[in-house]
Amino acid sequence: MSLSLDTKVTVKLGAVNAAGVFVETKDLGVWDKFSGGDIDSDDTKYRAGGRAAEESLGGTRSVSNVSMSRLFRLERDFDLIQLLVDGAGSADVEITRGYLDPAGAPVNSPVVGNVVYKGKLKSYKQPDHDSNSSDASLVEIECSVGVPKADRVGP
Repeated sequence: MSLSLDTKVTVKLGAVNAAGVFVETKDLGVWDKFSGGDIDSDDTKYRAGGRAAEESLGGTRSVSNVSMSRLFRLERDFDLIQLLVDGAGSADVEITRGYLDPAGAPVNSPVVGNVVYKGKLKSYKQPDHDSNSSDASLVEIECSVGVPKADRVGP
């Protein structure tokens, strides 16, 4: 089965109540481009005396920042500007990457699920402006994320 990938971003902002739940949550919808989220680890090796073979000790994991962008649409994105400006550096972010079938419908099966990243909104980039260019105006966010979790959609 051929799959395309859809990326949906949810940013949670606001005060946390006594139960640790965010009071305000804003769904930022579907984004067009997704990059990053790569998993890497430290590579620690050790060689004992007596010309022993080198041994890999493994290492801690790290995840690269995630960047997403989409075409700036005034009616959708203008009201988000202040929310993203205020949230940079502190807003909690949940990014869900869900798979779509060739017709664009979500794949709901026990085999395929979503990949969920959680972290903080690191930066917000407003669209560039150039009156001499015909380039599309893109809005971009960058998020610092932890190790993602793959969740199955089906039973």
